[in-house]
Amino acid sequence: MPVAIRALIERAENAESFGRLTEAAELWAELAEIAPNHPRLLVRDALELVKKGDYKNARDMLENARASELSEASIPLHLGLVHKLMGDLPKSLSALDDALAIDVYLFMAHLWKGAVLEQMGNKKAAAATYKNALKIAPPPEKTAPQINAAIAQARKVVADNARALQEYMRAKTEGLRRGRSQAEMHRADECLDIFAGVKKQYFHEGILMNMPQLPAIQFWNREYFPWLEELEAATPIVQEEAQAIIKHRWDTFSPYVQHGAGVPLNQWEYLNHNSEWSTVHFYRDGKRFDEVHELCPRTSAILDKLPLAHQPNFGPTVVFSVLQPHTRIPAHTGSTNTRLLCHLPLKIPPNCGFRCGNEIREWKIGEAFVFDDSIDHEAWNDSDEVRYIMIADVWNPLLTQLERDMVDAILLAKREYDLL
Repeated sequence: MPVAIRALIERAENAESFGRLTEAAELWAELAEIAPNHPRLLVRDALELVKKGDYKNARDMLENARASELSEASIPLHLGLVHKLMGDLPKSLSALDDALAIDVYLFMAHLWKGAVLEQMGNKKAAAATYKNALKIAPPPEKTAPQINAAIAQARKVVADNARALQEYMRAKTEGLRRGRSQAEMHRADECLDIFAGVKKQYFHEGILMNMPQLPAIQFWNREYFPWLEELEAATPIVQEEAQAIIKHRWDTFSPYVQHGAGVPLNQWEYLNHNSEWSTVHFYRDGKRFDEVHELCPRTSAILDKLPLAHQPNFGPTVVFSVLQPHTRIPAHTGSTNTRLLCHLPLKIPPNCGFRCGNEIREWKIGEAFVFDDSIDHEAWNDSDEVRYIMIADVWNPLLTQLERDMVDAILLAKREYDLL
């Protein structure tokens, strides 16, 4: 296709997509003068016939165009649509396959093929085809409402098939799970759910550093942290001091999210410089805040006993985290998988929750947990009361002492390099 003609077609289609119909009509008319028999014009004429319900003549026009132009994917694409409208599903499927043979990334061919297979009652094949379509689907703001409705239907078919597969595989493995505890089956069940497509696979996505070959464990087994029981036993002490500093020294708190001007905010736009999520720091990036330790001396003494991830200029970070009513911390990832986060619940109203990866947990007073915040996670407070917890960094227990030392040295070297 000559460059000038290709550019003209792109301009016409772009004008149409943005609703500039008069401009588009003028550009198509210009193309008609230059190349009156161009396949794209024949497709447009055929679609005008489709709008009038004249499927037969539209089909004949597209068949003639197809006989003279074998490399234009839009011809078999729309021929597949016309056959579908005429109720000839096998021919529609064949035409759409021809379009995909020319352009395997043709989104509408995948979407329409999925719809044809669904209409033929082949739900499994429809789900597989729709899955391919969803991988390359344009964003909603760039598609017409009827296409977005078709995309929503595709998602439903894919989700329904995934649940059906999940139920089938769970039934087939019932003998293995019979008599087993939830803890014993947890990892294998998540594997089944991910394989079925009901859940997704989560990975380390630390925004600062990722140590390779560490397992992506969402919530860690307590056996790695023998100090948890002592921390949990101290809950009343920490609760009392947290309540006092929140009530009497709120001036020491500040919004957790504080991005400067010119920084893309993305999911943080609402919480940026917003006290709906506020914290007071015992440590931040390794810096000790003496005033907070003095205000909460017994909590400070408890922290001294914990294996915090002390790293010069980087860790630990230890805070009282306060989430106001009806506030959500959006899904995000932390800085690195070389350290983990410990949550100690202090005040937890109903309808509060926390998700890390595929697992959702409720905070329970007197029960701490450790999770990997380099895995996608989020938190919410859907109650009418404030929620607060203590958060502390601890080293990933699978790191050797040499690896910890290397992490410190690498981060310090990066900091020095940036200052050169």
